[in-house]
Amino acid sequence: MSVNIKSPTSYFFTDLSFIQSAGDKAFGPINNSVNDFQITTTFAQALPAYAVTSGTLLFAQYDGSTDKVNILLKPNGDIGLGIKVKYFVYRGINASDLFKTVNGALLVNDTSSLEFLKPAFKSHTEWYGSSSVFTAEKVGYISSSSPDPSSEVIKKFFTKDSRNLITVDKGTLIGNFSSGFGGFEIVLDDGDFSQKNSDAGLNFDLKFATANSCALKADGDHPANLNIFGGKKNGNINAKIFRENVYKFMDPAAFYGSHVTNTHDSQNADGGKIISKSGSTVSNHKTPDEIYNNIVKKFLNKNKVYIYIKSNRGRSYKFYKGSEGERVYSECSDINTFSGWNDKSFLTNSWPIIIKSSLDENLGINLGIIPKRIASINYQFEEIKFNTTDPTPLRTGDLLEKLYCFKIVLSRLNDAGALQNISCLVNICYIEEPGLNNFFGNINLKSIYDKGDFSDAQGSFVNHLRPVLISENTNIGLFNTKLVLHGSTISSDYPDNTDTFGDDELRTYILCPQISTDVKTKITANAFTAGNYVSNKTEYYNKVYNEGAIWKGIIVDNGVNIKSLVYHSKDIDNNMPIYNFGITQNEYRLLEKKVLAKDANATNLSFLLVEDSLTSEYLRYKLRIQFDTKNGTLGVIDDLTAVEEIYVYTVDSRFFFTKNYSEKLSSSLCEEFGQASVEFRPYEYWNGECGIDWFRRGPSTWPGVSDAKIFDTAFSEITGSMPTQTDGNDFSEPFVLDYRILSRLKNEYGVYPKTWSLKNERECFGTWLSLNKGQTTTLNLRVWVKSVVGQLRLRFPKKYFKINNSVGTPDPSDSNYSFYNFTVGQKAVTASEPNIFELKITCLEEFPTTQVIEALADGKLAGILKAFPNVKKPKLNVLFIPVKLALKDSSIRGYNEASSETTLIPTQKKNLIQWLAQSQIKVNVEMFNELDTPLPEDKFRELDVTTDTYFTNTYVGEVTGSGSYIKAYVKDSTITFMSVKDYLFDKLPNKYKSAKYENYMKVFLIDLKGFEMVNLTTTGTLLGGFSSGLGTPVVTFNIDLFSNSIPHEVYHSLGIAHTFNRLDKNSLFTFKGKSTDNLMDYSHMDNKTKESTYHWQWLIARNAFDDYFV
Repeated sequence: MSVNIKSPTSYFFTDLSFIQSAGDKAFGPINNSVNDFQITTTFAQALPAYAVTSGTLLFAQYDGSTDKVNILLKPNGDIGLGIKVKYFVYRGINASDLFKTVNGALLVNDTSSLEFLKPAFKSHTEWYGSSSVFTAEKVGYISSSSPDPSSEVIKKFFTKDSRNLITVDKGTLIGNFSSGFGGFEIVLDDGDFSQKNSDAGLNFDLKFATANSCALKADGDHPANLNIFGGKKNGNINAKIFRENVYKFMDPAAFYGSHVTNTHDSQNADGGKIISKSGSTVSNHKTPDEIYNNIVKKFLNKNKVYIYIKSNRGRSYKFYKGSEGERVYSECSDINTFSGWNDKSFLTNSWPIIIKSSLDENLGINLGIIPKRIASINYQFEEIKFNTTDPTPLRTGDLLEKLYCFKIVLSRLNDAGALQNISCLVNICYIEEPGLNNFFGNINLKSIYDKGDFSDAQGSFVNHLRPVLISENTNIGLFNTKLVLHGSTISSDYPDNTDTFGDDELRTYILCPQISTDVKTKITANAFTAGNYVSNKTEYYNKVYNEGAIWKGIIVDNGVNIKSLVYHSKDIDNNMPIYNFGITQNEYRLLEKKVLAKDANATNLSFLLVEDSLTSEYLRYKLRIQFDTKNGTLGVIDDLTAVEEIYVYTVDSRFFFTKNYSEKLSSSLCEEFGQASVEFRPYEYWNGECGIDWFRRGPSTWPGVSDAKIFDTAFSEITGSMPTQTDGNDFSEPFVLDYRILSRLKNEYGVYPKTWSLKNERECFGTWLSLNKGQTTTLNLRVWVKSVVGQLRLRFPKKYFKINNSVGTPDPSDSNYSFYNFTVGQKAVTASEPNIFELKITCLEEFPTTQVIEALADGKLAGILKAFPNVKKPKLNVLFIPVKLALKDSSIRGYNEASSETTLIPTQKKNLIQWLAQSQIKVNVEMFNELDTPLPEDKFRELDVTTDTYFTNTYVGEVTGSGSYIKAYVKDSTITFMSVKDYLFDKLPNKYKSAKYENYMKVFLIDLKGFEMVNLTTTGTLLGGFSSGLGTPVVTFNIDLFSNSIPHEVYHSLGIAHTFNRLDKNSLFTFKGKSTDNLMDYSHMDNKTKESTYHWQWLIARNAFDDYFV
């Protein structure tokens, strides 16, 4: 069955009497041509035309005819296919139903039987008066003799007169196809923008609207007398580039076939659905049988499956390979036997798509092993193994990292005695080289507004829907681009050859997530429309970002002050960020001229950032532009002089800006930090009783305190990687500081730039607090005050917190909040050291979303404490299994002793509960008892292997003078050896292998030293315990010596790697070994106390419950 996880709903574009005959034209290469590709689906019948979805109509003359018109329907919203549609095009519609000619003027037909025209007449009269003539031009009618045929159609939807364009509801009868001239096509949405030269050489100009049909022609333009749109007019555009235009269209058969979803029974309202109309009769088509036999089967291409794959820089799969022969992928004819992996050309008659007339359900696809690849799909990936020994854990999803082999399960059904595919479009984005230099492009975009249409506007914005896939921590997002044009560049008719622009003319490229694996990220679809704004902060953020704010501060580069920028979303729980890139129009024009000087036909321009200077405060890059040459190879500008050089800065690896841009971005659009900064820290004798995670600045956190339990090494001194590390347990490899990782780490806390500094601190960071209902903790507040502030206070949600046992002073502007006022001494101006004082915070109630406590200095933000959600805690069931074993000398070792029962193991239970509470995970610990008779309180029995001679002989080792030990596992994978954990798991009584205990985490306790073994006889690393990773049992050794080994190993089984491990997929940030106070470090080896876990570790641990511990 299908695994299309979307739920699309649309109307059939005509009635059910539609059927294509052999003489009609269908989507695809014409006669297997490498140069000609039919777009328009044609038919000879005279049929009604219905609106596929709700949208706005544009009318155009059918070229060479006065009795027919074309209609473009621009959807108002997403249909739900996972593919956005820009236009539904109806060609060859009877003109007389819509318009009439009076005294040589074309007017809207006031006697038409089409119901949708009646409200249009009413609106026209209300706006223009009853005496005004309702001309066709007022509803956007385009004549084939238009004075500006090269003008782009999209602009017609975004003028001041666009208010006159007619909108219709889905299913509306919008006209009737003329007999012998009917045509229908679907244009996919690449955004609302203008471009002087299209990135693939095809401009949707007015000729597109008036043409009789559409067909791509890669070797030149169509003859003028044929009235066909889609020819290659620019002789300098390579045919390889021009063929990329096939991605701008979709076969109507595949469009309707893609409505088959994984919830396709006729009663399910949430599944895909096609609605058809025949006069007053309305029918719903939901099941595969209904959709295929009633709709899709009527098309010539009823069984064709199309696979589109976009890859690096928005081009098709392996576009940048040297020859067509290199553009291959692998297919497996039978994924059950893994037989028949063969290379297949990605191209169909040189066109960059896969077209399958038959796609077997056992077909496997392999796009290649690329280390950092990311992929998305409008259906769903279902991973498969490459061969029978492939250890790859299999996943499903529509956004996946490191995708290797997969199948796409599509609906098939019986047609004329044979199983046939239902036509559909599988749209894949496969980025082989994700990263910063795949972020910002296409950049050569222009406004679609004329300045005269919106004279009061200070800026406009357009959007480009090239898919940009970004991995952010443990989540993946598909992003699209919005370009904000500040100043006179708002106008689409701004001269392209202008070389000097005003200081206020800026370009801001914004990447916004549209799909995400993070369920908390709120996708705001209305953010992706074109628009304009006035220079008002509220309107600017509402229209450009929907929410949030840009913060302006200062960084210092070689003694020069540079204004820095950071964007913060209003919703702290959104884990997929927004990325910004700001450049002045003058800087952009300089680079664009450099590109055109190298290749006047360059297309597909994108920014390239070349690392120049990386510091703990900022990252600096040299700015370049990458582009496609006219031959489809990759080019780059690299000939800037020292004077021309443009530097790009970022504080947080999310907002990138040039010095000129940050200076010219109006301060009226930005927020600035107050004249004080407040950072929250645990008090010096905190023992991990609650979760606190702060941006470590170093020992100055507690100046003057000589015996603090907590050690605090600055992140700037320990964040980086061990490039040569091959073992995630080994921290001995050379460590290298990496300020790029540090820059990303700042976002975990929220970095706020300041316009001032004391002791060279120009940033303030938020702190995370994880506190349970009824719990009180003490914090140290670290306060810097630059200049006298009249009022310094905390603003907090009074329902959830008390401060210093007080509900505070009510906030008159919001009854949900209260204030806690600082004393005169606490807000005194500081010089060499901050003011430090203690503050008690009590949690009164549980809360489902992050709660914020703000420090405010004279009303401006001065600090932030973020309280982690503490409701709906996931519950972890843990089974403690003490092991009783025999040594080589037959003596017995175990935990079933009075001291263990009364102190040691109960203490370990409490310890585990406290550590997991930092992540807001509730723990239930049960003790091993192989008998049915319950044991009271903390009593337990042991898993007895004292008589198991195989266990003793295999796992118990003896070193003369050093005593006995356990062989935990052998590091050398070529040596056959079952780990002691797996062996003990097999020895568990059947009751602990039952369904009841399936999702219990099993923790084996062994009262001996344990070693990783180099081979069967040579000991390696001494272990406090070990886990094999996410969802696996745990073994701990000598818990009286390694007091934190149980929570350490349990966190491993919840997906948390060592802090110094660069190899694990969940190693979001890596630190120098033995340098942190984190539970997952080895700093206990230097006798350092460990009390903390990090906020990002809390999130990963909680996410483990989705798959393993339910």
